[in-house]
Amino acid sequence: MRGSRRSGCRERRRWLDGAAKVSVFRRVVRAGLSGSIMRQSCAPVSGGFRADPNGSRMTESGWFAEWRIVAKHPCWSISRRTGIAMIFSALMMLLQQPEPIILDEVLLLPPAEAGDLVLSGKTHGPIVSVHEVNANMKPPYVVQLQLVEEAKRSGWGCSRTRWTANFQTNNGHTLGRAVLKNTTGAPEIKLAPENSCGQSDYVYLNPGLNKEAGFAALMWLEGVLAGSDGQRFICADNTGSGLCDDVGMIRQKLAALQPWAVTPKKGHIELWLGTPGEAVTALRFQPRVPELIDIERRIPPPF
Repeated sequence: MRGSRRSGCRERRRWLDGAAKVSVFRRVVRAGLSGSIMRQSCAPVSGGFRADPNGSRMTESGWFAEWRIVAKHPCWSISRRTGIAMIFSALMMLLQQPEPIILDEVLLLPPAEAGDLVLSGKTHGPIVSVHEVNANMKPPYVVQLQLVEEAKRSGWGCSRTRWTANFQTNNGHTLGRAVLKNTTGAPEIKLAPENSCGQSDYVYLNPGLNKEAGFAALMWLEGVLAGSDGQRFICADNTGSGLCDDVGMIRQKLAALQPWAVTPKKGHIELWLGTPGEAVTALRFQPRVPELIDIERRIPPPF
């Protein structure tokens, strides 16, 4: 007898799924409006649900019929609280999958709105400019946007964050339909008089260097350009520019260059001067021996 009830249960499930053609999702959601489905022992059921001979439509229609599929099934019983929880969980799973952010849609927005969209979920300041990175400096099928924050007073000058957003598209798709993959932020600083930040001449801080150390390095560079009797130079020039001809030439050529990055390097602080992608003039010093200045001008390796 126990075996026959189990067999009947299996047969009834096949009949409901095959003849009634009601999807699992509709069963769960609609049954959950009044309760949830919990397995229990198979038992005969009075009344019931019937399908038309071709098995494509229900003879009982609407909510009542679909409710009876579950509520009167011999292998299931209903609990209202669990049913509501099941529906809520399903909806939350759908809501947690955000819409992809498309490059063309971002470029149509004003900078502030583009920043709010691309940097959603990240702490950031107002975005004042958005531009694409040079196409020669990125991998295939990747578009990089830089989103620059509004600068604010910090320490001996101004600071801001420059965000890089990576968009990627599959081969064969237009770059305009590229989808946002990730974003990274990098701090930038510059020495500036009070209440005069502006949006140019900022210096990138490489990882491992805080803003205070970055400002100190820029002040050290100003001291090098101003000159001092105690300063000693070690100079190497791989470009033949005449940088290392004499101390006067060193200061003259350095004064014509803009610093663009500061990085910690094996106990030294290194500043990069010039234009990114062109010849690099690197100045190194040890904070304990700031009067010893190591200079190297070199051609960066190709990408």
